[in-house]
Amino acid sequence: MSERIFLGVDGGNSKTEALAVTESGHVVGFGRSGGSNYQGVGLPRALATVQHAAEQAPRGKLAAWGAFCLAGADTPTDFATLTPALAALPYCEHGAVYNDL
Repeated sequence: MSERIFLGVDGGNSKTEALAVTESGHVVGFGRSGGSNYQGVGLPRALATVQHAAEQAPRGKLAAWGAFCLAGADTPTDFATLTPALAALPYCEHGAVYNDL
């Protein structure tokens, strides 16, 4: 039985980084791309940037959980915009959006 994978994404104004680890802490992969603050670059470009970083990290494996810590996720309106958009990405079964602070 293989271990579950967890995906963490830190998306800021200048760069977005993603890290996938197993539940025992083994690093599966790492990804990096440009800035993904949707308030500055728009939602389509922010999602594409997050996707580019996230697709590099789990290396074709589906993560059990993803935590997306993003600049621009500040208000309830931001979370209402970002949560369903990120849920549509094919990298994790479940996930949550947080501010990148």
